[in-house]
Amino acid sequence: MSEWKKDICGCFDDFGLCAVTWIAPCVTAGQVAETQGKNCFLYGCLSMMGPIGVCTRAEVRRLIREERMIQGDSCNDCLVHWYCGLCALVQEGQQNSLKRDECEISFVRTAERSAHSMAPIVENRGVTSMPSRRYEIECEKKARS
Repeated sequence: MSEWKKDICGCFDDFGLCAVTWIAPCVTAGQVAETQGKNCFLYGCLSMMGPIGVCTRAEVRRLIREERMIQGDSCNDCLVHWYCGLCALVQEGQQNSLKRDECEISFVRTAERSAHSMAPIVENRGVTSMPSRRYEIECEKKARS
């Protein structure tokens, strides 16, 4: 089992993501949900609906944990989103951003090794927006080939 890349209190490691989450948490909630194959707009709206929002955000957190094999349980996910919801959203956003950065770096190295590669080289520009799940899968496939 692995652990989260950033601690629950590591909000300020990515100040841009932290600011967006504190100003409009529904945006971050939607983007994080989209990385797990959920509808960005729907989950962003649901995230603002009190206990329903806590449940939907906890569900997305569970999906992230299962995908990344992170230790935890659904009860803990609910409690984290009930008491530290904004910090949890930032942590989940950072987890997805880190995965994107690692993928892009490995893709650049693979492309550089292949002198005759027609694939575009993706550079890490420090963008804090999170990619869609489909982009991550495509990126992982390109990195493997």
